[in-house]
Amino acid sequence: MEDHEPLDGQVQRLLLVQIRMRWALVIFLWLTVGTTSLWAIRADIALWWQYFTWAAVRVAIRNDQLPFLGLGICVAMTLSTLMRQSWDILFGINKREYQSLVNQVKRIESKGRKHLLWSWVIK
Repeated sequence: MEDHEPLDGQVQRLLLVQIRMRWALVIFLWLTVGTTSLWAIRADIALWWQYFTWAAVRVAIRNDQLPFLGLGICVAMTLSTLMRQSWDILFGINKREYQSLVNQVKRIESKGRKHLLWSWVIK
């Protein structure tokens, strides 16, 4: 039988993997949806640099709804990831979340090396 670290260490590594995956998703969104959305409204941005008014922003949002929806998704995911990570740093995770992480670690262990996260969580 292999000698494993205590379950707390594995839970911490799983939590770290989840945080890194959230940030990878945020970066992926900004590199794909964010840049595409910014490119689509580049003319409006150039106009705002010259003559910024809230009316110009309102007209741009009304005329180019899809790019602003994309930017909204990127900003929302970034803020939610920042808030979640800040909450975990300041207050820690609650018992229900911890138990969920423990159950995930047990599922990873039971599946063995076939699980994608085995090498990152169990080692």
